[in-house]
Amino acid sequence: MGEVKNQEIVRVSEYISFLVQAVEEKKKKAEEYDEETRENVAAHAKYFLELLKRISLETRKTITTPEQLIQALNAIREQDEPPFLGPEDELILKEDVSQRRVFKIVKIYRQMTEIPPEELEKYQSLPGTNFWDRPPDSINGRTIPGVYLLEKPS
Repeated sequence: MGEVKNQEIVRVSEYISFLVQAVEEKKKKAEEYDEETRENVAAHAKYFLELLKRISLETRKTITTPEQLIQALNAIREQDEPPFLGPEDELILKEDVSQRRVFKIVKIYRQMTEIPPEELEKYQSLPGTNFWDRPPDSINGRTIPGVYLLEKPS
């Protein structure tokens, strides 16, 4: 079975098309970054798109939310790979050997415009692809394109 092109992936649903477009936009933006960051983004993007292509066509057609996507990705990822993080998971950023920042993921939205203003006031919001700038082992899991709402650290 040959490699599936991105154009073939996106035909199945508007949400999948949105995801692939978000990945391409992040890769384009990364062209402005230093070499290490470009390599990090490229590695995350490649891994995400490869897994997305491995989700069956029937399943891809039914994915309409970030939570459904995360469930599908985690079902097919290699067991030695970190899981994709979703609501209720802890997101742990490893700054160095002695410092970690821990956030609880509250919800994931497809884009900022979907987030109610009261949630923006209550929670910290970060695009999931922002974490792609980091090496994969600097976070305890993988993130998807979308906006992560995080409990503000106390």
